[in-house]
Amino acid sequence: MSLVMSTINDDLNWFFDNANYTDYETQKTDEGLTLYVDLPGVKKDDVVVFADNGRLTVEAKRKTTVEKKYKKSFSVSKNLDTSKLELSLSDGVLKITMPNLENKKSNIFKLK
Repeated sequence: MSLVMSTINDDLNWFFDNANYTDYETQKTDEGLTLYVDLPGVKKDDVVVFADNGRLTVEAKRKTTVEKKYKKSFSVSKNLDTSKLELSLSDGVLKITMPNLENKKSNIFKLK
């Protein structure tokens, strides 16, 4: 396959794979929540994450012959500290770790 056809094929695959892109997973731990978002072919300089008003938004772009954009928003629990996000991108998977708020521990009451 020629380079041009290969690039066009990659672009079409990206478009159809991401038309209604929702490929993500969450993992809850005692320390907080980790969100994994598949972003194949995206470089770390082309990813931006916003946290505001209980929403976490991931924006990314993939540059080939044509620039393609991805944007997905997630509702975030008020028990998570979005001011302390940890981000990493490896093998096309964006990992976002959000710790629990330290002052949002459950209150335990005992009968007297």
